[in-house]
Amino acid sequence: MWKFPAAAAVAALSAAAPLQAMAAPPPPSCKDTPAYHAQDFALGKWDVWAGDTLIARVYIEPVLNGCALHEVWTPVNDAPGKGQGLFVFSRAEGQWHYLWAADTGTASTFKGRPAGAGKMQYTTSVPAGEGAVRLRRWSLEALPGGRLRERSTGSLDGGATWQSEYDLMWARSGT
Repeated sequence: MWKFPAAAAVAALSAAAPLQAMAAPPPPSCKDTPAYHAQDFALGKWDVWAGDTLIARVYIEPVLNGCALHEVWTPVNDAPGKGQGLFVFSRAEGQWHYLWAADTGTASTFKGRPAGAGKMQYTTSVPAGEGAVRLRRWSLEALPGGRLRERSTGSLDGGATWQSEYDLMWARSGT
C-alpha cells in the first residue's frame, strides 16, 4: 500500500498557495461600476402619459445589489397589460439586456446601450409572419424638467424606413 508522508502533504499544500494568490481578483461591485448606473435616470415612481391621457404607473428600482433594475408597469383602471421588466448590464458583453413579460402573454427581449447621457437605446427583432422580421428600436430618454420620453419605432424593411409605434411621456409620480 502506498503511503503519503505528512511532510510531502505539507509541501504540496505550500506549493499550491502561490496559485491561489495568482487567482484573478473578484470584479468590482455593480454599485461601484459606472456602467451599471447608465439607466439610473429612470429610477423611481412615474406616471406615464399618451398625449393628455394617463395610461400607466411605473416603478423602477435597483435590485440584486445594484446589478439589475426591476420595473413594474401597472396600467390605470385595471386595464390588461400589467407587466414586469428586468434591465441588466452584462459586463462580459459590455451591453444592457432587457426582458419584458406581461399578463397578456407578451414577452420581449432587447439588447441596448447608452446613446448619450440620459438616454438608453434598445433593439430587438421579432417574427412578423410569413417569414418577415420586424426590427424594433425602443428608447428611454431623460428630458428637461425631470420627465422621460419612451419611444418605440419599428421597421419591416430591414431598417430602411421606421414607423412610430408609440411615443410616451413619463412624469414623476406624486404617489
